[in-house]
Amino acid sequence: MDRILLLMTTTTYRAGAFLEAARRLSVLAVVGSDRPQVLEAANPAGHLTIDFGAPEEAAQAIVAFARRVPMRAVTAADDDGVVLASRAAAALGLPHNPVGAVAAARNKLQMREVLAKAGLPSPRFAAF
Repeated sequence: MDRILLLMTTTTYRAGAFLEAARRLSVLAVVGSDRPQVLEAANPAGHLTIDFGAPEEAAQAIVAFARRVPMRAVTAADDDGVVLASRAAAALGLPHNPVGAVAAARNKLQMREVLAKAGLPSPRFAAF
């Protein structure tokens, strides 16, 4: 059965929807979260505690975890984890969006600057 790493902070309201989607697709979901789970010891292959505020170290922890628990994808439930998901997937050689593109998409000014530099049509903008 395929396994994915689903990154989500404990404050997300989307956990249920993502876990239900994984269940419907018959995909095992490992939860990568910012706090330890109460029953983590009972299912060590089902949960990974990482620091979303330290993306480089968190990506290294994900790579180390994936050596023991192989996975086919890394995705995030919220904006808090998208850059980390991209960085970890890249390190694991999994399909991913480029880290720079993901970071730009999270910042409206940066995204519009990138689009303008590429000559793509976008609305006028200015930083205030």
